[in-house]
Amino acid sequence: MSKRARKIFAWCMLIAMIASVAATVISYAIYS
Repeated sequence: MSKRARKIFAWCMLIAMIASVAATVISYAIYS
């Protein structure tokens, strides 16, 4: 795995993590 591919993969994981947190916050806001 090249260094660039690893960097892209790390960014994708970071974005996915932020998106899941945002989805959780939004669903709490809707149901509260």
